[in-house]
Formats: sequence, C-alpha cells, structure tokens
Amino acid sequence: MRLLIVLVIGVGLFLLGSCGGPPPEVTPALVARAQRQTPSVSAESLVRGRHILLTKCTACHGVRQPADYSSTLWRGYIREMAPKALLDEGHASDLLQYVLAAQEQAQDAK
Repeated sequence: MRLLIVLVIGVGLFLLGSCGGPPPEVTPALVARAQRQTPSVSAESLVRGRHILLTKCTACHGVRQPADYSSTLWRGYIREMAPKALLDEGHASDLLQYVLAAQEQAQDAK
C-alpha cells in the first residue's frame, strides 16, 4: 500500500512539473538574441538545441522551461548532464545556446 502511495505521489509530481507546455519555438527574434551572445549561432543550431531539450532532457526530467533556471544553473546542468545524455560538444553547445537565448527572452518578457 505504501508503495502505491509513493508511486501515485511521484507520478503526480512528475505531471505537475510537466504542465508548462513546450519551450518556446525558434523565431527570428530568438535567433537575433542568441547571436548577440554568440555571433556564430544559427537558426539551425537553435532548432537542434530545442529538439535536444524536448527529447533527451524531457525523457528523464519532464518538460522544463528555459526560464525555470538561471543561466548559471543551465550551464552547470548541461555540463554535468551532457556526458550522461551522450551529447557531443557540438550538441551540448546547441542546447546551451538555445536555453540561454530562450531564458533571456523569458526574463525580458516579465
């Protein structure tokens, strides 16, 4: 019975953390924002970063919004999790550039 209660609570918390909807789409404004931070960033690399967030990250952590964490925390999380998610340096960079640009955009919208 205790196991069932723990399982129900765990599933509920997972679903609650996943209610934020998908992270922002890659738009020309997001690309411009990312290019202010890193001029070599392309729309394609941001799309790859968003795809990684939606597939690799959410597989274990549920949907997380870029605005959920500071840029410092995102950098640390990606550095720590990239090897576990089997991300090479390029894909980790794509993910980082996407979340940093989207995080900044969300902060500016507040």
